[in-house]
Amino acid sequence: DTPVSRWTSSKSFEVTGTAEAGATVRVLVGTISVGVVQADTATGAFRLSNVPLNVGVNRITALASDSVGNASSVSSNAIDVHFDETAPVTVVENLPSGWQRETVTVNVIGRDELGGSGIAATYYTTDGSPPNTASPAVSGDGHIELSEGIFQFRFFSVDNAGNTESVKQAS
Repeated sequence: DTPVSRWTSSKSFEVTGTAEAGATVRVLVGTISVGVVQADTATGAFRLSNVPLNVGVNRITALASDSVGNASSVSSNAIDVHFDETAPVTVVENLPSGWQRETVTVNVIGRDELGGSGIAATYYTTDGSPPNTASPAVSGDGHIELSEGIFQFRFFSVDNAGNTESVKQAS
């Protein structure tokens, strides 16, 4: 089976799942045991918080054993958690200076580190006010059409792991 893949910018992860009711569940990152929890005696649900992650891909699996010591094999439903702690970098091209009488196309180019989670969105304002996640946005590399006026373009990008670039200004 292909593992489920998730991205995070957090140094820890919460693992949840189900096992035999009352089983002891050992959670592994790669081949390293990072915690043991008891599955609920009625539902078999288990939860282990604060599972430590390394930068890059962390394969998380679980082993369960019942009250008489019968152990499962490593779970077939592994999770690959990608820990990405690097914020993206965004560049704006073709932003003219001074008053514009015609529509201008501005290029927004977002870059994430090699093997990173990729750009989720670039948020921007054109009036010099600070952008936020409710501001207009483009996904990945994009083009923004600006009509007549003077523009004080401010922007930042967020990657798919949730890392946020500092607000930048281009004018």
